Amino acid sequence: MDTKVGSHGPATERRTGDRRLLSGLCLGVAGAFDVVVAAYEIAVDPYVVVDEAGFHNLDVTGWTWLRLGVGVVMVLSALALTTGRRVVVLVAIGAGVAGIVTAALLFPFQPGTEAISLVLAAVAVWLLVGQARRRSPRQDQRRR
Repeated sequence: MDTKVGSHGPATERRTGDRRLLSGLCLGVAGAFDVVVAAYEIAVDPYVVVDEAGFHNLDVTGWTWLRLGVGVVMVLSALALTTGRRVVVLVAIGAGVAGIVTAALLFPFQPGTEAISLVLAAVAVWLLVGQARRRSPRQDQRRR
């Protein structure tokens, strides 16, 4: 039995699976982090403005619901990455990009938590884009 380790050998398949799982872990942690923080913000409403007239609550509930929704989609995409299907990888890239955009928009309100979420989502997208660019062995066999 010849176990050629090359562009489509066992070592490459293992690395691709490892990258997919690592990106799923990063995406899942970022999504779970967003869900927990958004749930807290919905319950507490922590933003206020102080002026001459007194305290005024800032209503950012819409942004918080957006953050919660994107976080749930990121967690579900991370769980779906375990299937290894190419379409799921593309959906996870979209969810990661949505997480990055949401974190960038909400960065002025909570820079610490948004920086964590943004970095984790960016790492996940970077790993997934690298995987999406690679051709599978089945695609190469179809070309022959």
